[in-house]
Amino acid sequence: MDRKIAVLMIEDSADDAELVEMTLTKSGITTDIKRVDSPQDLEKALAEGKWDVVISDYNLPVFDGLRALEMVKKSGTDLPFILISGKVGEETAVAAVLAGAHDYVMKDNLKRLPTVVEREIRSAEIREAGRRAEHSLEESEHRFRLIFENSHEGILLTDGDGTILALNKPACSILGCETGDLLNANRKEVFNLDGPEGAFIESRIQQGRFKGELILKRKDSTVFPAEVTAINFADKNGNARSTLFFRDITGRKNNEQKLKSSLKEKDVLLAEIHHRVKNNLAIISGLLELQSNNLENQQIKDLLSESIHRIKAIALLHEKVYNSDDLACINLGEYLKEFIGTLKSYYLLNSEKIDVDVRIPETYVSLSSAIPLGLIVNELITNAFRHAFTGRDRGRVMVSLDHVKDQYLLKIIDDGVGMPNDVITGKSRKLGMTLVHGMIHQLKAAIEINRNHGTAIAITFSAVPVK
Repeated sequence: MDRKIAVLMIEDSADDAELVEMTLTKSGITTDIKRVDSPQDLEKALAEGKWDVVISDYNLPVFDGLRALEMVKKSGTDLPFILISGKVGEETAVAAVLAGAHDYVMKDNLKRLPTVVEREIRSAEIREAGRRAEHSLEESEHRFRLIFENSHEGILLTDGDGTILALNKPACSILGCETGDLLNANRKEVFNLDGPEGAFIESRIQQGRFKGELILKRKDSTVFPAEVTAINFADKNGNARSTLFFRDITGRKNNEQKLKSSLKEKDVLLAEIHHRVKNNLAIISGLLELQSNNLENQQIKDLLSESIHRIKAIALLHEKVYNSDDLACINLGEYLKEFIGTLKSYYLLNSEKIDVDVRIPETYVSLSSAIPLGLIVNELITNAFRHAFTGRDRGRVMVSLDHVKDQYLLKIIDDGVGMPNDVITGKSRKLGMTLVHGMIHQLKAAIEINRNHGTAIAITFSAVPVK
């Protein structure tokens, strides 16, 4: 054996005890032997020590091997007990085995002893493992019984074929039945598995790997939604068992439906608000356009035009939200492309050689981010269209949006004459750039303006994508 074994030897002869130790050592068994030769010493050794095997001489001056065997049995320990004797008849040997001795070895044939010792120690280890497993199973069954009897959830215990073996009181209450109504019935009488996924769900239940919502049927044939969890185990005889925990979630489903209805009503109301805001803004911009048409002062007309486009930037956002399935976000790419197209049609109507390149992918952001971005783009694009190509009939404007990790980079680049220094340094008092810097602050963004071969504006901002 690959470990030292503790041997309790009942032997009055020190020489015989030494011979036993030599025999075991010679066979490769390392031992730690304690020798006793009286009932008192044996009782003390059994109480204080932890032993792997007991080897006892049959004939002792004070008591014999059978009495020693009885004392070992009464100690409550399942120790291998091996008798050794120089002279023992067949009847005595049989009586010893019937009394509980695991084997006996003649002193003139001690070469058998190592084999017997190893075999009986292994057998004892197997018996101990079996006892531990049985004890563990008993504890598991006890815990299951406590859960079964005290759980507020319904519990069905079924065999491998789905036959109901037991159900607890909450199960009876939920299903509107008595215990006897469902015993020996199949669980399919409770669980509605007739749909296209029924076979798959049944297989998951048999595997003990199902957790989800199912439709259950009461005794009166009414049905209700339930949350179900299936767990499999084997009983002490190795038979497959399934435990199904379930709870009635009718109340939760009703509340969810009420919440969905409430949210739908709020969505309808919010959509109507966006629609009305868009219409009101359209009226305001229309009135401003009428006012502008009646003015002769070009400077005032330009100021009104700038205000009209700011209003249209916001109005277009509300229109996009109103026509969207999601009232909480907007496709920034689609919105900016359309709005930039509107600005191009207005400011570059007769400038077909000014190329406008918009590279904005489909990107969804919240309305709170889209509004300041729309106003920023309106001001910067308007500025480029109005001032960048003065005295020129050719030019290029590029607008792009890139997303890197949690940062967006919006670029507006033109190859025009470049922005004035007061704009680049942030000292401009014009309303448009004041508005841009205000929106930059609102977005907690950063703006960088370079004037090399035109104007390159880079705006970096954080925004969590909503899709």
